[in-house]
Amino acid sequence: MIRRVFTVVVISFLAYSNSLAQRFSCGLKPGIDIVDQQYKGSVVPPASFNPRISWDIAGYCNFKLSKRIQIQVEPGYAEKGSSLLYIGATKPVILTYGYIQTPLILKISPVKKLFIDLGAEFGYLVSSRRQEEDGTVHYSTDLHNANRNEFSGLLGLSYILTTRFSFSIRYSYQFKPIFDGYAQIDPGPSVPYKIFNRQLCAGLYYAF
Repeated sequence: MIRRVFTVVVISFLAYSNSLAQRFSCGLKPGIDIVDQQYKGSVVPPASFNPRISWDIAGYCNFKLSKRIQIQVEPGYAEKGSSLLYIGATKPVILTYGYIQTPLILKISPVKKLFIDLGAEFGYLVSSRRQEEDGTVHYSTDLHNANRNEFSGLLGLSYILTTRFSFSIRYSYQFKPIFDGYAQIDPGPSVPYKIFNRQLCAGLYYAF
């Protein structure tokens, strides 16, 4: 009797483990991004923020809750920033901010192979680089002034290409500004301003 019960328990555990393994997957995701920064303030800045091409790299873990709903986490590294063109200048200043980030995604499938991606992204600023008009590069110039913790909302679409490959396009909207301070106006008082990161990412997923 005990042997039969033990056998049933083992078989049930193996069946459950196999079912769980079929729901769980992980892999690698490189991405190509269009990054930009948005200035919000009552005074026109002496330079314009323009988009530029950047990149990100991440691993991912996916768990299938059902045929239509999945949860996915994507810890990785991304470089954000913008191309800053000052009034009267002929070449831009390139701003680069490196983030360790962890997106948490809820994936909902309205039709086969296509998913709507909704989620949040938590990031931490780890590096800063500024390339001047003449090509001179300065590192970690803005870290002491920046808000290093980042929180963003995510919205996108993803599509399953094959059993191992899928593709996504996703927009990241930062709720917490990277810079939040005051600009000195001459003549006149200091006025508040905020600068937010923006990111549009195209990613290719490979499942191990």
